[in-house]
Amino acid sequence: MKKAKQPARKRYDLTMDEEGHMAEELGRREVRNTRLENLRERHQVLDDEVDRLSVLPHQTPTERQKLRELKVRRLRLRDLIDRFRREELTVEENAHG
Repeated sequence: MKKAKQPARKRYDLTMDEEGHMAEELGRREVRNTRLENLRERHQVLDDEVDRLSVLPHQTPTERQKLRELKVRRLRLRDLIDRFRREELTVEENAHG
């Protein structure tokens, strides 16, 4: 019995393993992008709150304390965003190099 001839693979045809790997990588990239966007949104919310409290002409001690805490949280979040972006660049460089 003769085997049916397989059609020649075109350059852009992917094997199942290649398709799975690409889908997995796209999924990871989507998760990272979503996480980065969430971090940015949280930073913006803190930024808006800091701006709102900063313009109050007469701040109570409680408001001043809250403002300090918000600024610290905002700075920590900015550091986290920067670290996340640096890690992203490293991942991309390793993937291409």
